[in-house]
Amino acid sequence: MTFKGRLVKDGDDAFLRGRIGGGLACTCARCLEPARLPLDLTMNVTFVARTGDDADADADDDDDDEKRRHLRRRRDRRGGQIRDQILLAMPINPLCRESCAGLCPFCGGNRKLQPCDCASRQEAPRNSLAAALGKLKM
Repeated sequence: MTFKGRLVKDGDDAFLRGRIGGGLACTCARCLEPARLPLDLTMNVTFVARTGDDADADADDDDDDEKRRHLRRRRDRRGGQIRDQILLAMPINPLCRESCAGLCPFCGGNRKLQPCDCASRQEAPRNSLAAALGKLKM
């Protein structure tokens, strides 16, 4: 992972703008094999200084729509905001590739490595009523 950016102070506020790039190693949601997801994100975060009115408020309160954060102290670390951006960009079900066939629900074999015919062997014979209902489109 790489981060290239700039933290600019404007009065009491600070602006963090930059790009996050690299690859994220994770597990494919279909076949459970290792997957690598490319990342190229733009990051814009505004840090606002705490006023006397905000002193009693929680330090993590923020307006998500405007991406504002409160500056807690001089040596406040920015790594948490970078981590949050990466987690928000990560898909819920990462895939090694879009056409991944996944695991067989019957035998558990990886269909990407070796196709199986378990589904056709497990399918029960249909009667005419079930066949007619199977053709309905809703």
